[in-house]
Amino acid sequence: MYKLIISVLTVILCIVSTSAQSFSHGSGVSYMKLKGSGVDMNAYGVVYAPRINFKEMKEWASLSIGTKLAWAVSRTEVQDFSNLTNVSTREVTTLVVDVPLLVGLNLGAGATRERTDGMLGAFINAGLGFNIRRFSYVNELEQKIKQRSLIFGPAFYGGFRFRVKGKLASLGASFLQGLTKNNKIKVFGFRGIYYFN
Repeated sequence: MYKLIISVLTVILCIVSTSAQSFSHGSGVSYMKLKGSGVDMNAYGVVYAPRINFKEMKEWASLSIGTKLAWAVSRTEVQDFSNLTNVSTREVTTLVVDVPLLVGLNLGAGATRERTDGMLGAFINAGLGFNIRRFSYVNELEQKIKQRSLIFGPAFYGGFRFRVKGKLASLGASFLQGLTKNNKIKVFGFRGIYYFN
């Protein structure tokens, strides 16, 4: 399933890029809050944000397709039931990967490469998001316990772009509503991104 998600994203981006008018990308920091279905987790990490404009309206607006790939880690507690007479709580490191596929409207600064004079811009995105969690630990019986969780559902992302010493940066907030059966987790996120071009 995880390889399929990455493959689909890659194919779609390649298809769109054949008719794309411009490509931009950047990286930065990411924060995620996962809540619901017994989960309450804060995760901190990095983000990579490629974007392709497939429709540009003059210099001040564009339509794009892209993603905000975020990798983050969280310290969480799990209960070890391997010894029923002494149930223990273990703290484990959880890897969290957020993979949204987004179609966006971009306005003002950063909407197109030609728009180099604007100081402020905005964007709003909607699409389908996937969130993957994974951790492992060794219990009291020396057994390695692994757990994976995948949720998917509608995803939204919006925020502002601005210039820092001539280069674009952005601050944005995201939301993913999980629709997976028995795993309807909500994922709130914040991302700060510095663009390479």
